[in-house]
Amino acid sequence: MASDGFDLEETLKKMRVLAVDDMVEARTALKKMMTSLGAKQIDICNDGEEASNNIRTVDYDLIISDYNLGKGRDGQQVLEEAKFSGRLKASATFVMLTGESTPEMVMGALEYEPDDYITKPFTVEIVKKRLNRILKIKSILLPITKAIDKEDWDKAISKCDSILKENPKLIFKILRLKTQMLLKQEHYENALDDFETIISLREVPWALLGKAKCLAQKGELQTAKKILKQCIEQYPKYVQCYDELAVISKLEKKLDDAQLFLQKGVSLSPKAILRQSELGKIAFENDDLPVAEAALKQAMKLSKNSFHKDPKMMLMYAKSMQYKIDASNSKDSIGKSQDVFNAMEEGKDIYSGDETFQIEATIIESNTFVNLGKNKEAKFKSDEAEKLLDSMDDAPIDLQLSMAENYLNTGQIDKSEKLINKLEELGLLDEENAYKAQGLKQNLSAEEARKYSTEINDKAIVYYEQGNLSKAIHLFNQAVAYPEAGASVLLNAIQAKVAYMESKVIDRNMIEECKELFNRIGVINESDERHSRYKKLQDGLKQLSEKAS
Repeated sequence: MASDGFDLEETLKKMRVLAVDDMVEARTALKKMMTSLGAKQIDICNDGEEASNNIRTVDYDLIISDYNLGKGRDGQQVLEEAKFSGRLKASATFVMLTGESTPEMVMGALEYEPDDYITKPFTVEIVKKRLNRILKIKSILLPITKAIDKEDWDKAISKCDSILKENPKLIFKILRLKTQMLLKQEHYENALDDFETIISLREVPWALLGKAKCLAQKGELQTAKKILKQCIEQYPKYVQCYDELAVISKLEKKLDDAQLFLQKGVSLSPKAILRQSELGKIAFENDDLPVAEAALKQAMKLSKNSFHKDPKMMLMYAKSMQYKIDASNSKDSIGKSQDVFNAMEEGKDIYSGDETFQIEATIIESNTFVNLGKNKEAKFKSDEAEKLLDSMDDAPIDLQLSMAENYLNTGQIDKSEKLINKLEELGLLDEENAYKAQGLKQNLSAEEARKYSTEINDKAIVYYEQGNLSKAIHLFNQAVAYPEAGASVLLNAIQAKVAYMESKVIDRNMIEECKELFNRIGVINESDERHSRYKKLQDGLKQLSEKAS
């Protein structure tokens, strides 16, 4: 028995221990080391997936895991899941081992706060010394942590107060546990008092962050921001401050600021999935698609070996790439469209039982084909999504609106209008969805106008081919009167007028009309199949203008 009343050997003897390392020799050495220190019940795992599976079913008292576990889930992700799932008891101890020291790894590991962090190489004496210190403190805090494990918050808080009286040197550890519980129960005034007590002794970063959170909850946003920025000045790498600044910026409806704070946080700790995902969502809302795409791509990569897989994140990632996809047949466009199709195919496999995901993914595939100019394939996927939606009971409203939008994108105007009207008549639209529906209806009106413009254009072409240029021009003038008339319709109108002036008489007013139509078209790139006709008509109009002057 140790002189201070704590005996490491006796403590370890009663513990269920998990040792995790991907190297056979390291696992053997670790087990032998723990046995020599007194542990009797030791399980070993050779990778992160196996470790997480064990943690899901066994209540471990001590977990010692290497950070780098080869392919798949690493030690940080094992710790992350254990904490978020509640499978790592408050009374348990998690020790991270690593031979790596990159800033990315250190920041990522420390964010999830293992009880200790031991760098390789280490000796049995180093491990013994560290475990003796950690487990001794854990034994003192055991009445608190056992109450936390049972979610008996009142008892746990009461134990914090009584144990603090007996162990004043542990004030920071005890009050940190206590304030975490008070925040969880939304007792912000009480938590604020304890944070003030801590800060009066020492301005530790977690206490400054906690104080800012309490003040933000009380509506004192500016004071909270001031404290967070003060904390960042003192502790530049305390990345959680950037998360809270982003939360406050969202409350202030300053999404640009929220994005900037999260970008700073991600630059310091790029392995945090939830931060990358949140950055992607906010950048998407801000229409900053390059940032959204990069953040969501990183979140997707990190989530492959994590329990943080999120179907919405995968769908948003696919949507974030659409701005790079067009009918130009460029390498970038083809590459991004393939990324979308691959992501949706993978997602359909992962979330095979999720009806909403299957429909959303199919709609995204259809919209991607629309952007590629592949209308036949787009319609085929739209029909597929429609069948899936029809077979779904009580389809979410936002999903039905996505289908209405896809109908519009694929030229199925009547279907889009019918679906939107049905949702409105049934009174199913909340404020946000009503706003989206209104936008779709405006687009419907524009699409209908474009449709009528195209119909008139088709009639005009018949007269043009018959050589009746006057009648053709008359109809083309009706077609281009719609602001929604497309570039092809505008080119047809120009061609008819140029042909008329070349064969009959040059008309200055008609020349000006053609110039205005060119202005409406803008620039047609060389990759566009209409480019040669566009240039030929420009040259023809230029010659007519010179003759007229």
